[in-house]
Amino acid sequence: MIEGQNHLTQAIEGTLGFTSDKGKTLPLHDETATLLVGPRGWHLPERHWRSAAARRRALVDFGL
Repeated sequence: MIEGQNHLTQAIEGTLGFTSDKGKTLPLHDETATLLVGPRGWHLPERHWRSAAARRRALVDFGL
């Protein structure tokens, strides 16, 4: 989740890119797709949290 949030930030700032193992570089274009980001459903548990009170993924997404 945190890596995904970092990628979203880089995409919005226009600094996101990719370099393959062979050295080929793929930057973002000037015009990008519209980003639609929403929290995960209330019914989905967060497996990386042990506290029963904070196990809902939607709350973890909101906190990030």
